[in-house]
Amino acid sequence: MSEVVPVEIRGVEFYAEVVGVEGPANVGLNEVMSFDGVRQTIEAIATELTAAWRTVRPDEAAVEFSLTLKVKEGKLSGLLVSGGAEGSLKVSLRWTGAKAESGGSAND
Repeated sequence: MSEVVPVEIRGVEFYAEVVGVEGPANVGLNEVMSFDGVRQTIEAIATELTAAWRTVRPDEAAVEFSLTLKVKEGKLSGLLVSGGAEGSLKVSLRWTGAKAESGGSAND
């Protein structure tokens, strides 16, 4: 089940469709919800990917992922994968060899 709810980020209000809106919640769905849980989800994913990139040291890196917005315990949250659901995370890493050609070392 999904529902459109008002969400606020730094004073800007918009609407988002959320899934998993079922049963009683601590916050009514007619109230503006904070985007903090979604931001924290994105930050956690980005932090882990950044750590991996520091290890493999690509010249370029890109990531694409999609989050489903979910209400959990009355709070808005980002959901990458749930239960048997399929998640999407596309990571592209590229090594151009430019450092080797320009005389730079792998430890720059």
